[in-house]
Amino acid sequence: MYDLKGKNAVVTGGNSGMGYHIAQQLKEAGANVIIVGRSEEKVSQSTKELNVTGKVADVSQSQQIELLAQEINNEINGVDILVVNAGTFLLQPIGQLTTEVFDATINVNLRGAVFTIEKFASILNSGASVVVMSSVSAHVARDNTAIYGASKAALNAYAKSAANVLSERNIRVNIVSPGPTDTPIFSKMGLPESHSNAVKENIKQLVPLGRLAEPNEIAELVLYLSSPKATYITGSEFVIDGGALVR
Repeated sequence: MYDLKGKNAVVTGGNSGMGYHIAQQLKEAGANVIIVGRSEEKVSQSTKELNVTGKVADVSQSQQIELLAQEINNEINGVDILVVNAGTFLLQPIGQLTTEVFDATINVNLRGAVFTIEKFASILNSGASVVVMSSVSAHVARDNTAIYGASKAALNAYAKSAANVLSERNIRVNIVSPGPTDTPIFSKMGLPESHSNAVKENIKQLVPLGRLAEPNEIAELVLYLSSPKATYITGSEFVIDGGALVR
């Protein structure tokens, strides 16, 4: 359905979870895909599985992002698709928030995402698509997710401004805000598997459609926004949450 042959795509956080599925679908559509991740081992493994190019970089470090953009620009003829996906999900209740969790969340979800766009802006080709991965947490008040939601809400504000400015070069910037999605993020919460499954079941009760999203469902929306079929869409946020925001 989508033909991305000849397009250069970069997916941060593309070595696992949602980013992995996004990279996979872009590759299947014919794009030349570069995935970026912090773990050399995971990047190497995913690169082999997806048959894509891998780069190791920590997006929370602005200098690493700048060097990454320079390296990629030296290897390919500009970037046509940039998926700003790298993120972290740390839970902590109001009144118990630590500076460590605050800094770790903001440094990746906001600082890292913003400076990914900043450092890649100059190497984006005319007509390029930028997709910023956000979350419905930017719009709802849930227990323990205040700083995570704040990081995504701030990112959304930046992305809309970027859409306005970059439109002068015919570059589109859109936001995808998934609801609860069945990714390895649950196992990274440090809970026993039985507790993790219980958390999933509780979350399902918040979703009118009664289930978590599959990563490929999110990836398909990103693929559409990255394709020529979406050339008149920019500055928009797409919520894909099974109706969670209306409950």
